[in-house]
Amino acid sequence: MGALTLCANGWKLHLRPDLGGCISGLWFQDQAVLRSVSEGAVQSVRNSAGFVMVPYSNRIGQAHMTWAGQHYALAPNFAPEPHAIHGVGWQRAWSIGAHGSTSATLSYQHVADASWPFAFNATQHITLGPEGFSLELELVSQAPVPAPVGIGWHPYFNKPPSCQLSFAATGRWAMNAAKLPTTLEPCAGFAGACEQLDIDNCHEGWRHSVVLESEALHIALTCEALDRLVVFTRPELDFIALEPVSHVNNALQLAPALGVDAGALGLRTLAAGERMQARFQIRAH
Repeated sequence: MGALTLCANGWKLHLRPDLGGCISGLWFQDQAVLRSVSEGAVQSVRNSAGFVMVPYSNRIGQAHMTWAGQHYALAPNFAPEPHAIHGVGWQRAWSIGAHGSTSATLSYQHVADASWPFAFNATQHITLGPEGFSLELELVSQAPVPAPVGIGWHPYFNKPPSCQLSFAATGRWAMNAAKLPTTLEPCAGFAGACEQLDIDNCHEGWRHSVVLESEALHIALTCEALDRLVVFTRPELDFIALEPVSHVNNALQLAPALGVDAGALGLRTLAAGERMQARFQIRAH
């Protein structure tokens, strides 16, 4: 089965388990909430409505990392950039578990390979309920040694010309020309029009809620479990990516450069059988 459709409470959702377990469309009262196309029209995860990020978010610089004293060369997966990006789940097929008209469960079992050297299992449970859209993401480490783990969600929200964005934060990571973070700067967040916004930063201290408002919809994204928010858009783009994530971009390289433990930047260390979870919700009216 290549696609699933869920409908409930004024919501409609298209899923593509075969294409990185991604969402290809999300609508509320026939209004696009995420960048959405008709069922089956998405040919690449990169033009989908959103996908989960496991077992790390954003970039690992030059696709190289050192963990527990051992160096690993990863497979770059975002040509022409030399980095590894967004983990492996978004580029692998997911299996369909229990599903019905209002919910679906997708799973992915990762065996250590050139893209990521630590085995894990990941599960998405997606529901359309009275409160709106909900995605519960769980990762369970299956590696025989303690492994670095991060998770996140990468939704592409529809960005009509009238769109207004609002979120609070305490800081944001400045980025260099290679799109890797360098220093943490004070930042109170953002409140204003999205149309000319030019931003690509990981934010600290967000209050676990983001609001998007347009003439058609008032949309709120919440995620209580993850402490960082990546925001990306350009004036020429018709979407805005609002990404709740567990750790700072490139945390595996940035931590030693700053002289701190990777845990201080949000990266978790999981032993075999240990798990990491988050729940993402979208409400609209």
